[in-house]
Amino acid sequence: MMKIQNYRAAFVLLVVSLIGMGLSGCSSGGGGDSAAGATSAASEGPIAGFGSVIMNGVRWNTDSASFEINGQPGSQDDLGVGMIVRVEGERFSDGTARAERVIFESRLRGPIRLIEVLGPDARALEVLGIRAVVSRADTRFEGIDIDSLALDTMVDLSGFVNGDGDLEVTHLRSRSGPVVNLTEVKLYGTVSGLAGGSFMIGTSEVLFDETTLVDDFGPGGLRDGIEVRVEGILLVNDGIRATEIETPRRERDDRFAQTEIQGVVTDFASQSDFLVSGQPVDASGATFEPNDQALLIEGVRVEVEGPINSNGVLIAEKLKFRSNRVRIHAEVASDDDVDVAADRIWMLGIPVDLEPSTRIRDQRDDVNGFNLSDVRAGDFLEIRGIARSDGRVVATRFERDDHDDLLLRGPVDQIDEPGRVFTILGVEIPTDSSTIFREDDGTILSESAFYDRVRPGLVVGAGDREDGDETDFDMADEVEIEEPDLEDETGQSGTDDTSGSQDD
Repeated sequence: MMKIQNYRAAFVLLVVSLIGMGLSGCSSGGGGDSAAGATSAASEGPIAGFGSVIMNGVRWNTDSASFEINGQPGSQDDLGVGMIVRVEGERFSDGTARAERVIFESRLRGPIRLIEVLGPDARALEVLGIRAVVSRADTRFEGIDIDSLALDTMVDLSGFVNGDGDLEVTHLRSRSGPVVNLTEVKLYGTVSGLAGGSFMIGTSEVLFDETTLVDDFGPGGLRDGIEVRVEGILLVNDGIRATEIETPRRERDDRFAQTEIQGVVTDFASQSDFLVSGQPVDASGATFEPNDQALLIEGVRVEVEGPINSNGVLIAEKLKFRSNRVRIHAEVASDDDVDVAADRIWMLGIPVDLEPSTRIRDQRDDVNGFNLSDVRAGDFLEIRGIARSDGRVVATRFERDDHDDLLLRGPVDQIDEPGRVFTILGVEIPTDSSTIFREDDGTILSESAFYDRVRPGLVVGAGDREDGDETDFDMADEVEIEEPDLEDETGQSGTDDTSGSQDD
């Protein structure tokens, strides 16, 4: 009996030792696989949902994660859908992920001083001299909605900075009204006009003194041209008495085997030379999803994934287009809708901009050198492009063709379930009992199931059979809903189109 117990004890010790050896390889530091099937990873982007934290198509288990909210300890309850966060942890070969740290930093906090109406579903706000664009489709609102925005409302904003320096807002939270010499404000920006104890960020003057906590900005110190994060107290004329002046809280380096960043493409020179959320990216060897490299242009929203090398460049292995892809098949209503000088055409009331990179073809008459100046009222056009947060569409393809069914595919703005109508990019799509509603896999939905599921920002396609007038929707004959990306348990994207089909 004693021998059996000794053998059992020895066996237990052996198992414990083996487990300990296995666990010792699970550290998340360093740059490669930290254990069999585990990879150290960092991911940045807007929160798509909860049940842990869902972002960039991955569900991160946050049971053991620490949370840093605006530089202070916090919890998952402090977060909301649309907030831009950074998650650090491990990705596993079975498609799961475990977060060790979740970091959120609001981009801009201050009073609204100007509201510009860009259309029925988009606004441009001026906050501390920064232009911030909000829309029904792309912005999640907390404590307020787009129609309730008013001058002098205090707002806390999270989002992406585009090439024009505008903030494309993904999350907006309202706060109590501003009080001069009391209200705390925050902004990121580039230092200019530094002199003595002040400098400018945009149109806001930042004042600082010996009581201000100032980061170590290296040998050059605080200077013009560098990006800083400022927290302080609101002064008259939207000046700021700074309590902190810091470098932006970015920790992007080669510590992680994989880094994912969702953001807006800026400073685009080529596929091997552009920025995403300020991060240099080389996507010359990347797999594109969908497989249409013409979509990679200045201002498009993408997700890039790969390692960051020793030079600080993210070498993208995968690039996903995250901007809302748009299709418009419709008839030009009037010659007045064609603005050749501005390289713009209005289709169904949607402004569509042509860029030098836009692929232009005449499928109907095969006119050599076909361009916007050849377009007339009554022409049927097929346009594919990217929806911007300000309501414009940037065309990647522009074709004249024979008349066909009216089609509009894009993000939903508003829903009126009792009226059986919703809008896509501001265009009203009426439905009735004859409308066929479908899932993206072709499954038929009931009308009530469709209206239960549809929400602002969801991409929907609507068709109206050819009836001789393809300038507006009389009644949608068919509507198809598209679910957002979320990788399944095998790590494969359930809804991404990776086939390279030209239908997207």
